Amino acid sequence: MFFFIWGLIIGLGICLWKQYQTNRQITEILNLLSQFDQVISLSKIALLRRNVNLLKKDFNNLKVELNTYQNLLDIAPIGYLYIDEENHLIECNQQAKELLSIQRWHPQKLRLFLELVRSYELDQLIQQTRKLKQNLVIEWQFFPTDDYALDKEVV
Repeated sequence: MFFFIWGLIIGLGICLWKQYQTNRQITEILNLLSQFDQVISLSKIALLRRNVNLLKKDFNNLKVELNTYQNLLDIAPIGYLYIDEENHLIECNQQAKELLSIQRWHPQKLRLFLELVRSYELDQLIQQTRKLKQNLVIEWQFFPTDDYALDKEVV
């Protein structure tokens, strides 16, 4: 009986300590989230719900803004390419596809840019731009290959 009571006391102590730690962490998070708002009268749960709703609203606004920028890039009279640090083509607009004869690119499948656009001059320009971290401009002639027809026959 003594060991049962002793175990119960230790268990309750651990439970109360964990509850205290969780409460303290929630308080810190709420203080960080509402550092500009002085809404102290609300309960912690209400503050947490309020801040989650504000974050959802901000997220939705950012999605709308991103969609607007993507639509602008699609109708802009320039070619747009987004190439990651490993030289994979992540995103491009229709004008870039037409200018560079990009036919085998699908956003769901990562492909190397040089694999899609066989232009070592353009690849070197991208590398130099990354290295120097500034805009660079060169004149070059692009002669697209007809690899797309070959890929269709092989598949």
